[in-house]
Amino acid sequence: MPMMAAFYETEVFVDDEFREGNISPHAGHVEVYRRGQALAESVGKTVTRVRADSASYNAELINALTADGVQWTITADKNSAVMELIHRIDEKDWVPVTRSGSGEA
Repeated sequence: MPMMAAFYETEVFVDDEFREGNISPHAGHVEVYRRGQALAESVGKTVTRVRADSASYNAELINALTADGVQWTITADKNSAVMELIHRIDEKDWVPVTRSGSGEA
């Protein structure tokens, strides 16, 4: 099962793993994030935003991103607990997601 990471601005893949089929799709995401972060820092850049699919939906990665002050979005299953939390968010608290200089995402 492949896992890949790319820098949006460069449209270049910066990390990849082709993993055995018996490895959980939720495993190893913090390590991939840290390698990408180290690569960015090695060229004087900073990881400020991360977008990931549902395989990245785990506390370890969310905690690492939050601790590092990274803005993130991770796809999550819309189970009843998630939907209940979403419905609790007041309408005035929703804001558009934007990309630097390109308007709404």
